[in-house]
Amino acid sequence: MMTKQVFVTRLYSLAKTKDVLQTAFVNLWDNYKYNQEYISFLLGSYTKAEFKEIAKKHAKPFKKLQRKEDVFFASKLFFSILGDTHLSSSDLSTLLDYDCDSIEKVMLDLVDESQPERIE
Repeated sequence: MMTKQVFVTRLYSLAKTKDVLQTAFVNLWDNYKYNQEYISFLLGSYTKAEFKEIAKKHAKPFKKLQRKEDVFFASKLFFSILGDTHLSSSDLSTLLDYDCDSIEKVMLDLVDESQPERIE
C-alpha cells in the first residue's frame, strides 16, 4: 500500500519532470529558430545589419538558478532519457536556460557533497 508521503513524492517528481521537459523543449525550439535565421544570414538572405536586428529579438538573459537541486534533477532526467551520453555544462545551459558558470558551480558543489573526504 502506498503511503501519503510516497504518493506526494511521486506526484512532485512527475510534475517536476513535466516542467523540466517542457522548459527543455521550449529552449531547444528557440535555439532552433535562431540557428535557422543564422543559417539564412550565412547563405546571404540577410545583411549583417538585418541579422543583428533578428538576433536582438532572440537575445534574452538566462534564468536565475533558484535551487541547485533543479540542475541535479534535470541532469539525471536527461541522462535517463539519452542513455550513455555526455552532457557538458554548455549542453545543460541550452536545455535549462541557466548560464554555464552557475551549472558548473552546482556540479562542483554536488561532487564536493558526495565526496566529503575530497581534499582541495
